[in-house]
Amino acid sequence: IFETDVMSMYFSSNRMSSFQRQLNIYGFERVEKGPWRGAYRHAHFQKDQPELLKRIVRSKPSSSTKKAAASKKGAATAAVKSPA
Repeated sequence: IFETDVMSMYFSSNRMSSFQRQLNIYGFERVEKGPWRGAYRHAHFQKDQPELLKRIVRSKPSSSTKKAAASKKGAATAAVKSPA
């Protein structure tokens, strides 16, 4: 229900994996134990405290992520340039 009803209203992607990736990028953590197991939490996402929301920011990619992306882009370019 969440994927078909809620996500389609508020997000451009309907894939749960894309939504989870966005949660991780913004610092949300998955609850592993207790009655909220499987939910996501963030210290600055609190009921009746909208002023905290401005503290939720997108994390910058790590240097290893940048290197992997550059390597992947280079490999794709090399594959295109060498048709012989």
